[in-house]
Amino acid sequence: MKNWEVAAALNRIGQLLALQEDKPFKSRAYARAARSIQRLKEEVAEVHRQGALTRIDGVGRNIADKIGEMLETGESSYVKALEARFPGDFLDVLAVPGVGLATGRLLHQHLQVATLRELEQAVANKEVRKIPGLGPKTEQRLKEGLRFMQEGPKLFNLGFIAPLAREIEASLKGQDFVEQAAAGGGFRRRREAVSSLEFVVATREGEGEKEKGRERFLSYLKKQPFIREIREEGPVVEALGLWQIPLSFRLVEPGDFWSSLLWVTGSKAHLEKLAARAAALGREISREIFQEGEEGFYCRLGSPWIPPELREGRGEVEAALEGRLPALVSLADIRGDLHTHSSWSDGTEGIRNMAQRAKERGYSYLAVTDHSPSLKIAGGLSLEELEEQVREINRLKEDFPGLTILTGMEVDILRDGSLDLPDSVMAGLDVVVASIHTGFKQPGEQLTRRMTAAMENPYVNIIGHPTGRLIGRRDPYPVDVEALLHKAAGTGKVLEINASPDRLDLKDVYVQKGRSLGVKFAVNTDTHSLAGLGDMEFGVTAARRGWLEPEDVINTYDIGRLKAVLAQGSSR
Repeated sequence: MKNWEVAAALNRIGQLLALQEDKPFKSRAYARAARSIQRLKEEVAEVHRQGALTRIDGVGRNIADKIGEMLETGESSYVKALEARFPGDFLDVLAVPGVGLATGRLLHQHLQVATLRELEQAVANKEVRKIPGLGPKTEQRLKEGLRFMQEGPKLFNLGFIAPLAREIEASLKGQDFVEQAAAGGGFRRRREAVSSLEFVVATREGEGEKEKGRERFLSYLKKQPFIREIREEGPVVEALGLWQIPLSFRLVEPGDFWSSLLWVTGSKAHLEKLAARAAALGREISREIFQEGEEGFYCRLGSPWIPPELREGRGEVEAALEGRLPALVSLADIRGDLHTHSSWSDGTEGIRNMAQRAKERGYSYLAVTDHSPSLKIAGGLSLEELEEQVREINRLKEDFPGLTILTGMEVDILRDGSLDLPDSVMAGLDVVVASIHTGFKQPGEQLTRRMTAAMENPYVNIIGHPTGRLIGRRDPYPVDVEALLHKAAGTGKVLEINASPDRLDLKDVYVQKGRSLGVKFAVNTDTHSLAGLGDMEFGVTAARRGWLEPEDVINTYDIGRLKAVLAQGSSR
């Protein structure tokens, strides 16, 4: 079994355990282990052979035993036992926007809903409203969620789909009959979520021997564990992959690889701009113009190469031709993480372990920003606990030369716009992240007032996950984002780009708008585990799609400059 198969099985265990009200901690443990294995750079089967599974972040002896059984037998008896309690189709019910675990349990307990069809019937017959604790509003929300699933394609967020895309690309490149292979489409542009994965594959067969290459490719593809079904065997092979992800493979001759990858990458608006530029120059877009790859193609149009993240038709072609293309921020520019959670609140790791992992990542600093007193559901710290935590951080600083551990807290923006931590306490912290965690359904004007009020506090440094969205699961707050951007520009407050793949908040179009206003940003993981520190790559991707350069992101600054920015309470 490959890493993605093991991770998929662990995720399934976590989802099934989450349906048991008395096992939430076990569910989180399996989800955490799955994410670690998704990010593992070596094959989990080899780690198992070395007897080292428990060295993987989040894998204890119990989970290691489950993984060992999967690797040795190709299946999991534990999954089968859990599925016997909850039908496999029930996970499709949980995927409906508006259901969630609590509602899912009630639907299963009271109406024996186990499939999407049964949920549709329960909603149509107005049976949901009769369940204690639900009611007509929930029923209407489920009706809208079902309609959303039926009308729109299923989207997979970047963090979920990236490990699979990379594994497939690596597998393709490892075949002796493949000359070149790459993922294109929205994934190559690093969109926050995509409905499918698209690959361009050039085989080594000579010109005019595409059919021979296609036959060898199909023979290879049918044996791959990431393929569940091949639906079309033409020049573009259509398949269904793991987790029901649609896959397509465009087979081309070597001379057509770069032109095909450009067109498959898109977007439509970007390609139309390129075609118009070529027409203005009297050039015909043919394979000859791609002899030097994509770079040569753009050069022939009088343009520098445009990174795929920018190819959305939002002015990038004009900027390139005028010499205004940004020098995009990269993961290597990031010097630290300014929003993390430890086991002091709802994180899974102690501060020492978090600091050690940050040091291994080459960071210069790490801010510990656990939850504040009012968010008791997330283990919010009392003032006494915060004082004790600060003392621990001060003791640990000596153990990590070269790494500055910053004291901090994620404070709650309360319903009236006030903060749940006194100014006198915030003044003594290095980093204050202010976020909304309650009252999501307030009118947009009220939510906007809450957030702009927080920006007026001199001790707030960063506004966390500003729109509160969870991609594919929760819409953004009805907040006036334009007003937030202008307020941040006026007050010098830093806005967060939350790197969690479930959030990627702010959205790229708002990031680009904020940059034009002079707003500064912090790319933070908001991690609750060691593995989550690795989500930084997705936040950097969102920053790149928002046209940000290193100067626009405060956690690219050295520690001296960062402290100066934080000390004055704004990015000015």
